[in-house]
Amino acid sequence: MHSGLHPSILIHSSLPDEDAFLLAELRHARPELAASIQTANGTEEVTARLPEAQILWAYDFPVELLAHGTQLRWFQVMGAGVDHLLGRTEIPRGLVITNVKGVFGPSMAEYALAYMFAHAQRIIQVREQQEQRVWEQLEPGLLHGKTAGIVGLGSIGREVAQLCAAVGLRVLGAKRTPGDVEHVERVYTTAELDAMLPECDFLILCVPRTPQTTGLMSRARYQRMKPTSVVINMARGSLTPEADLVEAIEQGWIAGAAIDVFVTEPLPPDSPLWSLPNVYITPHISGVNRPADLIPPFLANLDRYLAGQTLDNVVDLRRGY
Repeated sequence: MHSGLHPSILIHSSLPDEDAFLLAELRHARPELAASIQTANGTEEVTARLPEAQILWAYDFPVELLAHGTQLRWFQVMGAGVDHLLGRTEIPRGLVITNVKGVFGPSMAEYALAYMFAHAQRIIQVREQQEQRVWEQLEPGLLHGKTAGIVGLGSIGREVAQLCAAVGLRVLGAKRTPGDVEHVERVYTTAELDAMLPECDFLILCVPRTPQTTGLMSRARYQRMKPTSVVINMARGSLTPEADLVEAIEQGWIAGAAIDVFVTEPLPPDSPLWSLPNVYITPHISGVNRPADLIPPFLANLDRYLAGQTLDNVVDLRRGY
């Protein structure tokens, strides 16, 4: 890892107010580097300032502009997902890319649990009755004793497992390689996913987008699930073809879904997903970036960079995470 006393740092979150906040916080935390830290908003500023930067701290960065980063040594992504970088030739050779782990787990675990409770408590039907001023008793379900299957047991999946176990759910999980995970009763490999699916009352998708996970939930796999089961996708829209998910709900292969991520975002108004019964559509908010949460992991990695140490959470673009 290259080090330097005063490396040039460029911040680009794609939101000017967020950039200003991060700039002020970073300068306050590392005053000796203050003169070397700047922001860039818009293509013109990025193109002008990127050639001088050694460190890029960015979210939703225009990948085609990375070719201008001739001095770049380290790119800290302000998020967990790096699928927008896969297969791109504009990335400078030798650039170290790191992402954020351990920050989004609590909010994403709460998202999953919120929609599991919403389904069990029949919130959609309750709200419809309230709007119609109808008093008709509904029998809510119970999460306690049900089975949650978590696909992807990284930092986010483990947070989900912990919260599920805390409310009395039986927890199963699937990950790429075998190995025990705390709060998970049984761990399947992703190659064994078909064996786990029929067990699940709730299936929570937490894996990154890679060539191996694209299309993971196919038509055939939905048919293996309980007709009472619910799918929660807060990973990537590419994990499940939209047509297969629509068919799964229309045919009663599953009972419903909470979907936070889509192949096309915003979700087009003519998507059939909007009008499906027992489906919650959310606008990619399960792991929303909170600027204050991004500062500690960046500062910790910045100290490692300045000390010439190996950085945390280095991304392997060949694997996709």
